[in-house]
Amino acid sequence: MYTLKKILHKTYNWDEPNTKLSETNEQEKTVHPFTLVFPHDLEEEFQKEYHSNSTQLMNVSIILGMVVYFIYSILDFTIIKHSIEIIYIKNVIGSIIFLITFVGINRARIKKKIQPFLCFTTAVMGILNIVFTVMASPELNYYYYIGNILIIMWAYILLRMQFVWALTSGIMVFFFYQIAAITMLDLNKDLYIISTSNLFAANLIGLFSAYILEFHSRKIFYNKVKLKESNERLRVLFDNVYDAIFIIDVDGNILDVNNKVIDLFNVSQEQVKNLNIRDISSRNNNFEKLNKIFQNVVSKGKIYRFEWRVKRLIDEIEFEVEVFLNRINIGLENSIIATVRDISEQKEAHKKLLLTQRTVESNTTPIYWFNSKYEIIYANNSAVEQTGYNIDELYNMKFEDFVRKEQQTKWIDWCERNIIGDSSTKFEIDIIRRNGSEFNAEVNVSNIIHEKEEIAIALVNDITERKKISENLILAKEKAEQSDKLKTEFLAGMSHEIRTPVNTIVNFVSLIKNEIGNEMNENMAFAFQMINNGSKRLIRTIDSILNMSQFQTGSYEVFVEKISLVDNILFPLINEFEQTAKGKNLKLIFENDSYKSDIKGDEYTLKQLFINLIDNAIKYTEEGFVKVKLYSNEKYYRVDIEDSGIGMSKEFIPSLFQPFSQEEQGYTRSFDGNGLGLALVKKYIDLNNGKISVESEKGKGTIFKVQLPIAN
Repeated sequence: MYTLKKILHKTYNWDEPNTKLSETNEQEKTVHPFTLVFPHDLEEEFQKEYHSNSTQLMNVSIILGMVVYFIYSILDFTIIKHSIEIIYIKNVIGSIIFLITFVGINRARIKKKIQPFLCFTTAVMGILNIVFTVMASPELNYYYYIGNILIIMWAYILLRMQFVWALTSGIMVFFFYQIAAITMLDLNKDLYIISTSNLFAANLIGLFSAYILEFHSRKIFYNKVKLKESNERLRVLFDNVYDAIFIIDVDGNILDVNNKVIDLFNVSQEQVKNLNIRDISSRNNNFEKLNKIFQNVVSKGKIYRFEWRVKRLIDEIEFEVEVFLNRINIGLENSIIATVRDISEQKEAHKKLLLTQRTVESNTTPIYWFNSKYEIIYANNSAVEQTGYNIDELYNMKFEDFVRKEQQTKWIDWCERNIIGDSSTKFEIDIIRRNGSEFNAEVNVSNIIHEKEEIAIALVNDITERKKISENLILAKEKAEQSDKLKTEFLAGMSHEIRTPVNTIVNFVSLIKNEIGNEMNENMAFAFQMINNGSKRLIRTIDSILNMSQFQTGSYEVFVEKISLVDNILFPLINEFEQTAKGKNLKLIFENDSYKSDIKGDEYTLKQLFINLIDNAIKYTEEGFVKVKLYSNEKYYRVDIEDSGIGMSKEFIPSLFQPFSQEEQGYTRSFDGNGLGLALVKKYIDLNNGKISVESEKGKGTIFKVQLPIAN
């Protein structure tokens, strides 16, 4: 039983003819053993091809059958002497059936059902022939029966009838004859046996032939389909490999390429097939050497690898490729398969790698690589110079071997906590050289993953000198801070020491002035005024120096509060300077075009800001006016202090807010002052988040524009 299964499996399973069968797992057969039918999709495709290839043979077979049929009709007239009208009827009906069959197999509608159609026509023709044979049998000989067998085989074989339909037609004819012979015809026993045997033998031979022919036709078709699928799979594989593949002959003519060639060289497949491999090669290549390689590949079958320079045809851009050549046989000719890989990026990367390697080797910063066990796996030349160990000694050491013993545990613990993933960090340790000397080192460590292993890269800088410089700078800073403190304390003390006697002088001058009363003459009044002005000037100078000192040392404390720019600052100052302006016959004007005046700022610095600006305007104006005007919008206030005084040159304006800066210098200057006023104004403006600008022209006056933010 197993042998029978194995034979059937090999016969009807065309995919794996050598597959071993088991009792429980039988492979599915490619075709049905009896009907020879494929699975549905494949069967439909087979029928189309079978009929397409068989139509011409069917036409020839029908014509040949008609010729044979009419030859036998002539024999009928010579053999059969009675019932001539039956021969005529047989010939007419036979001719009609042949004509219908010929027309039918060439019509598009019937082509889809050509096998059932042939089954029907052959059945009718067979029945007609059997009826005539039975009626004429007393006068027929054995040669006539042999002719009938040939005619039936013609119907099954030359007409390309498939086995199932041939069997159907044969059964119809055979059983029709049996029914007719038993119920309708009065045949003797010998004639019945001879005619039945004739019919059975003819059908059996024809059916067996039809089965064998269809079996082989289907197998050929199936193998062709599988070959096509295999070629398609190979083509897909061929077109989708990473490398560019050329199939060329021994002269270098391109026979076929894959899709990677199209992408790599930016050409169409038809264009490249009309080229020689030399057409896409750089002129700088050695073509004589290439010819020898081609000859050796074809004659010796050796695999060759070499680098080659190629170019794109569209833009003549050249690039490097790696080429593998091997011999393949296509038909009866030897060809060459060339596998081409673009290595221009690889070569460029290799150059960069060499450059990086040389850069690391020649880097003046010592560089160490160590693994997760802190074993040194790489060190550059600077590391050798830094430690005094040679390269072989370093490769047998761990990084902590350089670290002082009391710092080793702390350093390893620090590494485990901080060197994580691809992060980078730095720390300071003391490193011991081979000769026992030590130095302070700053270690910058970054982590990378190389071949699934964590590698730490350490850049070790000797910072001994830098630390000394840093320590000296810290000492210098501390001394400078102490000096500033002493300076501030000195200025504060000097302010107190100067203010106290000046205030005493002013107070006693005031008492003397009151005692004199009405007896004061003009000279005495002038003297008292000079004493008062000099005292104020001295106090203002002391305040300016002290304020500038506080700003420079950063010791000034700011008190930000909400105040009224008009009520707390500008209006009181206008009243304060009104007498001073009248003393110089100047008009002091105040204009308020703002519907609000609230501001957040430091009241002292804001007041000092406008004191300096108004005082300067009056001081540098001999005749005319000084005007203070307030504007506002949604974001800020603007206060303009305008005068008709002496003005300033355009060259002086850029240095206007620098300390101790005055347009007139020396003892011959026309106006007093220490040059700190406007420098302090700029400090006051910055302290209150404001802005200041100036417009001035020599001899025509000056406008200072102060901008301050409105309190929210």
